[in-house]
Amino acid sequence: MAQVTTAGASPACREAVQEMAEALIPELDGVAVLLADAIHDQIETLDRSLHDETIRSCRANIGLIAEMLRDDVEPFTATAPAEAMHYAREFVRHGLPIETLMRAYQVGHQVYVGTMLERLAVRVADRDLLAETVSYCSAWMFPYLDAVQLGITEAFMAERERWVRSAAALRADEVRAILDGSTVDEQRASQRLRYALARTHVAIVVWGEEGEDEDGTIGIFERIAHDIERTLGGTDALCVPLGRRTLAAWIGLRTTPDVGVLRALRDQDALVVGARVAVGDPHDGIDGFRRSHEEALLARRVVHLGRRAPGAVARYGDVALTGLLTHDVGEARRFAERELGALGAETDAARRIAATLRVFLEEGSSFVRAARRLGVHENTVAYRVRRAGELLGHPVEERQLELRVALMLADVLRRSAPDAA
Repeated sequence: MAQVTTAGASPACREAVQEMAEALIPELDGVAVLLADAIHDQIETLDRSLHDETIRSCRANIGLIAEMLRDDVEPFTATAPAEAMHYAREFVRHGLPIETLMRAYQVGHQVYVGTMLERLAVRVADRDLLAETVSYCSAWMFPYLDAVQLGITEAFMAERERWVRSAAALRADEVRAILDGSTVDEQRASQRLRYALARTHVAIVVWGEEGEDEDGTIGIFERIAHDIERTLGGTDALCVPLGRRTLAAWIGLRTTPDVGVLRALRDQDALVVGARVAVGDPHDGIDGFRRSHEEALLARRVVHLGRRAPGAVARYGDVALTGLLTHDVGEARRFAERELGALGAETDAARRIAATLRVFLEEGSSFVRAARRLGVHENTVAYRVRRAGELLGHPVEERQLELRVALMLADVLRRSAPDAA
């Protein structure tokens, strides 16, 4: 016979279902245990400590179903029982995803429908009427589940948001206390953060720019932090949002990573497409936690000062000198201007000559190595170096330390914002 809906059920069908529901009510405690056992058997990730809560939620749901069927109430009018709402919140507290909660309802639905159909098969002798009652119960259950799952989903999401904000707020407060030096109890702070402080740490700061899409940004930054954690061979990472577009993170390490691994981070720009990353050096203990973060912040300032493109990874060890020398940006700018004179002019020719001179000095005043690095002829390097001396007003061999610093500062400050600090 054709599939029927709850609205088209015959009086005999409704009566048979009502009688079955009435008879089932005294057995619901045992049925609830049956459902809970099936749910925990089929969902391996479900914590066994939740078993009693599962029983209570099942009992409340199947009790409501039985009463609504007995009283011939339309299923779409159902609201999630308080026990079911509590159960959804417990999933959040146990760190379980909403998909697991939905799976629990699917398993419970299958087992309970099977139980009702067994009862109907015993009570209804007429085959046509039995088929109609089976179809009726199956059709009735789907709008019931839709109505109840709407409520438990809202309860889950609200609890998750509250839980995440609460946990994040506690972590942020504890981290601020460590960074400002007001927390010195390493063991107690570790317990609060659920992150061991008595080991080696590498701090990172990940951020985006104003105006970029904010949806999911912190989640993306956390994935970047965990990617770097894996690169460094870390055991875990503590992530703390600093606003909507910035994340601070600490990677816990058993041992100090090889310098080569740290340097390799510079070549992993694909890791951070659309973001910028600053990395502190490894340091130990609660003081190292603080120091590495301070280094990451300094590296971040250098990235901002040099207006590096998204995808840039700045390691403190690579930019520490620049950070030190640009602590006072105005004084750094005046120093570069005084040392370079006409060589610091904002023209293409002066920039080419300055860039060549910088490479020449970095290569130990070797025309051959500088030419190879720049991909030009040695005579071109020689001409530009000679021209640089003319623009400086003295031979390039003089005041080489001051000259190299001024060339580096000019390159960084040329890209910086006028008000960079």
